[in-house]
Amino acid sequence: MNKYNFNGDLTPFGMPLWDVAKQPFPEEFPEYHTPTAGILLQCEAVMLLEHAREKKLIVDIGTFWGLSASIMSLVAEQVITIDVYMKFNGLTYEQVQRGGLSKFKNITAIESDADEVARTFSKPVDLIFIDANHEYKNVKGNFDSWFPKVTVGGEILFHDYQVYFRDEVMKFINDEVITRKDLEVIDKVGTIIAFRKLGNK
Repeated sequence: MNKYNFNGDLTPFGMPLWDVAKQPFPEEFPEYHTPTAGILLQCEAVMLLEHAREKKLIVDIGTFWGLSASIMSLVAEQVITIDVYMKFNGLTYEQVQRGGLSKFKNITAIESDADEVARTFSKPVDLIFIDANHEYKNVKGNFDSWFPKVTVGGEILFHDYQVYFRDEVMKFINDEVITRKDLEVIDKVGTIIAFRKLGNK
């Protein structure tokens, strides 16, 4: 674990961001020109692409405009993205679809609370990306609800693992995730931290 900076990173303010004014996909896919919006560091977009590669099923918790879901869908078999939309981020499901998400045929967008969806979800998940409500209790709820669905060897990624901005994500991970014996840290790029599920130990 000494390879990673668990004291967090500086905020990304002033660093190059993927947003609506830039092409939000890695250079591997030059044909895509801002079909979806969102905010990611460039290195984070590339990281998502690499971790999603050849995954059969990914669950993206927290759609926003669909940037992370659309990036991962380029190399994964299926992506399910879940958001409560108007209840939290001011967007409607229809706005997100018109914004470009509907162009990606292997993405299923669900308008619901992610923890509620997990209760009846029965398919094995290869990767979950948690990037919804950043309050401690909500991040914990997402993790606790979806961790059992992840296959052994599967991955759990968290966005906004940093000190100065949305630090409740970092607090939850430091308190309750990093210390688990059934997980190992496998990557840390920008403000995304990735774990692999090892099974019971």
